[in-house]
Amino acid sequence: MLRRLSVSVDDVSRRTNKIETSERKGLMGGAIGKWLEQEWDYQRHSLPGIDNMWFLLQRETDFNPVCAGIFTFKDAFTFESLVSVWSAMTERYPAYRQRVTGLNRRFHTARLKEDLNFDVRNNITVVEMPDGKNGKDELEDEMARFIARDWDLSKPLWEVIVFYNYRDETGAKCAVITRAHHALSDGQGFVLSQLSITSAGPKIEAQLKKAAAVQCNLEVGRAKLSDLPINGLGKRLKPLDPFVPSVLVTLLFWVLWLLFSAITILYDVYTCTRAVLIFVSFRRKALQYDGPRREEKEFSFSDAISLQDIKVVQKAFQTPLRRITLNDVMCAVVTKTIRQYCEEHGGFPDKRVALFIPISIRSPSDQRMKNLSTGATAYFNAHKPCTQALIHACHDEMQKLKTAFYPRIAFAFLEHIYRIPMLFPHSIQYYFTHHGEERNVMDERIPIIDWAMSNFHGVLTNVPGPSSPFDVDGAEVLRWTASPPQAGKGTLGLGMISYNGHLVWTVTADKVEQYQGVARYLTRGFKKTFEEFLEEAKSLQEHDDSSHSLGINGHSILGNGKAHSD
Repeated sequence: MLRRLSVSVDDVSRRTNKIETSERKGLMGGAIGKWLEQEWDYQRHSLPGIDNMWFLLQRETDFNPVCAGIFTFKDAFTFESLVSVWSAMTERYPAYRQRVTGLNRRFHTARLKEDLNFDVRNNITVVEMPDGKNGKDELEDEMARFIARDWDLSKPLWEVIVFYNYRDETGAKCAVITRAHHALSDGQGFVLSQLSITSAGPKIEAQLKKAAAVQCNLEVGRAKLSDLPINGLGKRLKPLDPFVPSVLVTLLFWVLWLLFSAITILYDVYTCTRAVLIFVSFRRKALQYDGPRREEKEFSFSDAISLQDIKVVQKAFQTPLRRITLNDVMCAVVTKTIRQYCEEHGGFPDKRVALFIPISIRSPSDQRMKNLSTGATAYFNAHKPCTQALIHACHDEMQKLKTAFYPRIAFAFLEHIYRIPMLFPHSIQYYFTHHGEERNVMDERIPIIDWAMSNFHGVLTNVPGPSSPFDVDGAEVLRWTASPPQAGKGTLGLGMISYNGHLVWTVTADKVEQYQGVARYLTRGFKKTFEEFLEEAKSLQEHDDSSHSLGINGHSILGNGKAHSD
């Protein structure tokens, strides 16, 4: 009986499979069906529009989409130890094990495909630095050459160089420099992936999950009143948590979200119109040079400054109407230093310092390797008469950027448009004079793209890192830097990163005789300018304490709020 039943079940299964196969052949048979299956498979694994955009920019312009970083270590570690750690990261983030295929197609983006010959060792180089030429300056020169390299598209788009016998004033004995192609991820994705292999990984993961849980609770009705994302009110509202139901908190959250969204959209009409008018009328003149773009680069990173000192400056220059943030102070430092450098090298003909600032739209719990950043250009008035006026002007400009909605709209638009590479602006004869994989360079540049990529002074990023020291396989990290890519010809790549209670700047620039040494001038100048701000802030505080006044520069205010550290 059981045998007969088993035969019947097998017969039914066989007949069912036969029917499904015949139906599939009828619907998807022949050349059309095969093409549809291939198309579906390709689309499932192809890059999103923004990720693919970096390949398009690299092909159409002289832009090099490289994100770079430096780690210096208290103790040296073995090569096999580094291989083991990096292998673990590539297992967790498959993009590090994949290489790009399908470039230069008309209607399809490129795709990342598993490299069957992948070996972590092929992407890691070891260098023994000679005595006497193993300090900070030599590491900066190595980094400049590293950033300027062309990409080998036949293997995964990242590289690491380990420098043994490195020495600097912090007591470091080893250094690691890294770089990766921007198509793999934005800066935040790279930082999260690299931190995952350090001792800070579990703590950061817990913080991200906690932030995601708070956001989820707000949306579904399980939040407390103190969870409302209102700057400066969280701790003040905490005593009321037991008396306010979660449902009421969620209702209040959505009402406030709708209210602020409506205000933001209305205000965004003004900010967007202003941004467009400035963009089309602004012409950058500073840091320009004649001839084609130089392939050689300069690179430098600054000495660290204390985050506590930054808070002193924030508190000294804030008012009830302007809650000064770390970014406001740093933008003022960068603006003033760039103007000073240009004035010492032929003058500063521009009315403003224009900086493109990336804006993250990544959700708190999202740790994917993906480009989830948009951005916009901020135009800082570099001719303010005093420090307070400069910091306040930078604060006002940053507020316009933070509340702007159009960068998100631009991201969504480009994410869909650039899924069809042919819609990327370039000369129409391109697709008729180049074919297949050979179509990898442009005979002529597109002026509008080069102009848009070069019409600001630099790209400025700020990456918040762990507040306490971390180690990689037992070797403590003493210094950590992150550097964004430059944009067009003559622009700067300006990076800021905080780690262990301190902040460090990085500068990447084209190596030109006319502006030789600009990278090291700026990193030293940033620290010098900040120290000037700090001295002025301390003198203001001393004056306030001695006179028992709550004034700033003679202007009466009602009080000082808590300084922001973001």
